[in-house]
Amino acid sequence: MKQKTNTNYSAKSKRKMPNLSGHGAFEDDILNAGLGDDKIKGGTKNEHLYGDLALTAADFRSNGTLLNKTNRQHGNDQLKGNGGDDWLQDQLGRDLMFGGDGDDVLVSVSDSNIPRENPKIAANVDDGNDVDKLVFRKKFYNPKGLQANDRMTGGAGSDTFKFELLINAPEDIYKKHTRKNGSINWGMNGVAGENNNYHDHWVEGIGRDVITDFSGAGGEGDQILITGHTVEYKVIKESNKQVTLGVYSDQGADGVRGGGAHDLDVLGVIQVNHDGNFNLNKDVTVVKNDLGSFQDKHRSQPNILGGGFGSNKIRGGAQDEVLYGDVALTANNFKPNGDISRKTRKQFGNDRIVGKGGNDWLQDQLGRDRMFGGDGNDVLVSLSDSNTPRENTKIGANVDDGNDVDKLIFGKRFYNPDGLQANDRLTGGGGADTFKFGLLINAPEDIYKKHIKRDGLINWGMNGVAGENDNYHDHWVEGIGRDTITDFSGTGGEGDKIVITGHTVEYKVIKESTSQITLGIYSDQGGDGVRGGGAHDLDVLGVIKVNHDGNFNLNKDISVVKADLGSF
Repeated sequence: MKQKTNTNYSAKSKRKMPNLSGHGAFEDDILNAGLGDDKIKGGTKNEHLYGDLALTAADFRSNGTLLNKTNRQHGNDQLKGNGGDDWLQDQLGRDLMFGGDGDDVLVSVSDSNIPRENPKIAANVDDGNDVDKLVFRKKFYNPKGLQANDRMTGGAGSDTFKFELLINAPEDIYKKHTRKNGSINWGMNGVAGENNNYHDHWVEGIGRDVITDFSGAGGEGDQILITGHTVEYKVIKESNKQVTLGVYSDQGADGVRGGGAHDLDVLGVIQVNHDGNFNLNKDVTVVKNDLGSFQDKHRSQPNILGGGFGSNKIRGGAQDEVLYGDVALTANNFKPNGDISRKTRKQFGNDRIVGKGGNDWLQDQLGRDRMFGGDGNDVLVSLSDSNTPRENTKIGANVDDGNDVDKLIFGKRFYNPDGLQANDRLTGGGGADTFKFGLLINAPEDIYKKHIKRDGLINWGMNGVAGENDNYHDHWVEGIGRDTITDFSGTGGEGDKIVITGHTVEYKVIKESTSQITLGIYSDQGGDGVRGGGAHDLDVLGVIKVNHDGNFNLNKDISVVKADLGSF
């Protein structure tokens, strides 16, 4: 993609898309602003918005400090996701990120460069807990006074605020660990293993960042994820509606400064403004990951690979990837009654998507798909693919005969009555992975056409399609089939999460053992467990089987987000 500076991008603007390596089109918009002070605004679809170009070795001096030229070129960006489930990411500059509606991921990457040593905390001296002595001031985490204080607003939905802290090193160190293919080994058997002197390597700071609207456990289900080499945090200030976290590196994981190259460096501050729904143990996760500040070659971020029609095999590489198995569906893929057309069934195959390294986004819809996240903190997204559910006529509407949820039957004949290929298999791999299930609204043609706006978009919400409830299936929520998560490791393990998103969606446990739990997904229009007169009240939508390593907590690891997501 050609990069432009000082440009206001819109998802509706006419633009050339990146080369897709021979694959077909894909669903989300990817907007990469590049250099300068950028304003990027997405549309109503899922967006991937990047404020900066990826840094390279050429952006740093030989001692690891950022070039003045690089600082001047990378400005203060504004990223706005608007609607959809968006990914917003920025690095250098004093950046503003607004997720908008949907389950968004907002990523702040190291931007205050090399932290300064606090000489008052001596190395290898047994004089108590050194973490208590840390001073979280700008002179330590941002000694050059760089523009690095970001402001992040998630908006509605279950949002994830990610802070990625990157390893850096002097040129003579990282060049020792440059592989034959040009990539750098930043791990413990590479750059991070260099500890003969202070700052033979280090973790770059993040400045002082602010989350403006956090709503965690008991609220919207927001999460904070802090990831990087040896990173830790401590609470340095707290009130009823605000908590301030100090981020630091602890090479020995013992709270005592040893002889490591950056042990107990202060890396930054995260101020969290919340609505009262904040639980430190549930809402904040730390993931240890050896993330490097650059690779050897210039590249835009991320790689984007789209599968298109047929049975695709899509494999990513070592960097961050955005991988899509299918072309986005349109109204043309459905019959007037809302059924998927026979032609569409033939066109969309069973895909295999492999993320490999990096923090990847893998997404697929139709077909019996396989997703493998690999290393990194990946997001695996399974969208509705079993079409229109069937009514269980034995559960009468508006009949007061007890809790109808107890009568639900999670059989294929209800959530996938046409027997479509829809049973997906999701494997996260290493890292803190998020398994997202997006359940989409659909309706007959005569219904959704009543709610087409002037700009051609459909209003799927309660004052549009979802408000049509005169008859059974005036609108409905599409099923997801029977999906399996193969390697879940939640609270107490790798920090994996499950997010179930859709119009009126709920879940119940239908089977449980020591290493497996099976969830039944259904719609509950009244939110009361009783079938009323709504167009799809208590439809059965699918099953999610979760194979786990024993680290699974139903209350902590699963979030339900109510969102009116349309099928096209």
